[in-house]
Amino acid sequence: DPRTRQPVPHVHCWLREVAPFFPVAGSGYDLVLTESESPMSRELLAHASDLRHTRLRHLAWEVRLRYWPSVFCVEAADLKTQLALGNGPNYLLVDCRTIEERKVSTLSAPGALVIASDELRRRAADYVNAYGTIITFCTIGGRSGMFCKRFVDELIDFGHFPAERSDELRRKIVNILGGIASWVHNQGELADTLGQRTNLLHPWCQAFLDMFPIEHLELVFDEFRPIPSDALSMIACRSSAGETFDAVPQRLLQMCSVLPPEVINDSLTRAMQSCVGYED
Repeated sequence: DPRTRQPVPHVHCWLREVAPFFPVAGSGYDLVLTESESPMSRELLAHASDLRHTRLRHLAWEVRLRYWPSVFCVEAADLKTQLALGNGPNYLLVDCRTIEERKVSTLSAPGALVIASDELRRRAADYVNAYGTIITFCTIGGRSGMFCKRFVDELIDFGHFPAERSDELRRKIVNILGGIASWVHNQGELADTLGQRTNLLHPWCQAFLDMFPIEHLELVFDEFRPIPSDALSMIACRSSAGETFDAVPQRLLQMCSVLPPEVINDSLTRAMQSCVGYED
């Protein structure tokens, strides 16, 4: 207490959106929150979310270049625009996260069907023939990108799709760059298991808590759960992603000798859209 200088169990958490970052219930602290807030507070929160979005894009690019550079990507903002235009029936969205994560929420995609990756594997030929574009996603795009690459390779290797049309298949099955985290950063909505709108989202693990917007979202997960083994490789990418985007164009150029021309064109186009300060 600032007046009595005595220890007290009360702490003001500034804004409602910041409350989840304080110790969980049972810690002995009581959070105090006033309903009024200053415009400056809201502006600072928006700025913090923008910084998180930038950090997410750095990581998403690093993961893509390291683990699945041959996979075509779609931006969450572009997908949101297409769905708003009524093109949902042309898309099949595939959630590559765990059952635990999907039980909390998934993408809300008006007009589009959202299924789990296991369902896509069970009826691969049916879904590939029925939809114009199949879009995979997970938390930050890492697991779904690797699933996308394996799935396309399996369709060709097992004879479900002609090898001479492999380029067509790779353009048909794409991955959301930045995953569901990028979706919510672009004001995309979420739905629960009943299809009802929700602001709850499972962040996969603690390592990616700072990849999500601060406002209008409630992260739900077991903070005592060990980090999943498949998250370790993605976490390792964080240190390589760094704080700037400067290394991405150079790395893309170094990979030109091993990537198909159409993938190079797609990657460079997105790099130019994402980087600032590169007039060429």
